[in-house]
Amino acid sequence: MPASSTPSPLLSVRDLRTYYHTDAGFVRAVDGVSFDVPRGGSVGIAGESGCGKTQTALSILGLIDDAPGIVGGQVWVDGENLLDGLGACCSIQENNGALTVAKDVGRWRKLHHRRLTRVRGRKISIVFQEPRSSLIPYRTVGEHLRETMAALDGKEATRAFEERAPALLEKLRFAHPDRVLHSYPHELSGGESQRVMLGLALMGRPQLLIADEPTTLLDAVTQRGVLEMLAAVVHEMNLALMLITHNLALLRLLVDRVVVMFAGQVVEQGPVAEVIDAAAGERSHPYTQDLLRVVADLDHPFTLPRASTPTTINPKVNRQGCRYFYRCRLKDRLSEDGKSRCLHEAPPAIPLEANHTVACWAYEDTGHGSRVMGHGS
Repeated sequence: MPASSTPSPLLSVRDLRTYYHTDAGFVRAVDGVSFDVPRGGSVGIAGESGCGKTQTALSILGLIDDAPGIVGGQVWVDGENLLDGLGACCSIQENNGALTVAKDVGRWRKLHHRRLTRVRGRKISIVFQEPRSSLIPYRTVGEHLRETMAALDGKEATRAFEERAPALLEKLRFAHPDRVLHSYPHELSGGESQRVMLGLALMGRPQLLIADEPTTLLDAVTQRGVLEMLAAVVHEMNLALMLITHNLALLRLLVDRVVVMFAGQVVEQGPVAEVIDAAAGERSHPYTQDLLRVVADLDHPFTLPRASTPTTINPKVNRQGCRYFYRCRLKDRLSEDGKSRCLHEAPPAIPLEANHTVACWAYEDTGHGSRVMGHGS
């Protein structure tokens, strides 16, 4: 990892790429994604369904390994690059505009999984958005916790199970831990199931917790309780948090920094208040502004959204230049040269402030608007 005068982040992702062949064609699910999660810090990954949020998290933890899967980039965890040397296992060929990815899956697994054993559950854990689909229906909560503990700490460590498991469930705000330990998944409410999944993620005492849409399937009251409990546990255990969500209003409650994704790429990242407040004042990426238009109230994230989608959705994605071009509400204000540039040249991460970047040609000149939009110098 490049030398820096600032403390090294716990997680540093650089140019991460995960590509697939599908029945619908070639998909760049994650395409050149870069961001950091500092030790003890919190980062939100935001965007609509299909933007690459979950694929990024799965790629970090190596939960995508079927061909072709992850094809390149760097994932630094505690100073170790989990993808070091794995580029040789993948090859990308282009023929008449069509891409083909080949991968030596056996070699990939041998090299990659050895590193991931030291990371999964120990340094990084993940909580998914559908807890009941992750819990085995014929096993009790206690059996789930005991098996997780044995997998992480060895069979001898399960001797401490009787003490650790009830204490963990108390921390997760279960009033009757013994009852929960002997309960089956179908006997739990949605909120209880999600808290059990959080308990499983915390058994190995990780340094970073990834929460993937942890309240999507819950009602508003239960959402609030789960998120308040999540915030308390993260603070008490001094965890780093990576929260994946489509609701930007939630990010103001839980994270310090926001990474906004569209079509597999990062279009904006910066401090949460700066990104959201800047977007409200139209000093941010057009996509971020559109996401905020569906939020009913930034100060009350559990209220119903204004609309189900930010705009009339154009399903086309521009692959040569700015991927958001066909949906961008600014495109009709561009000159012909400006449109051509957006169509054919991918915008870089342009700094607005010291720690705030936007991938949009409109901010090229000054960070506050540009000649492309017709109102800069």
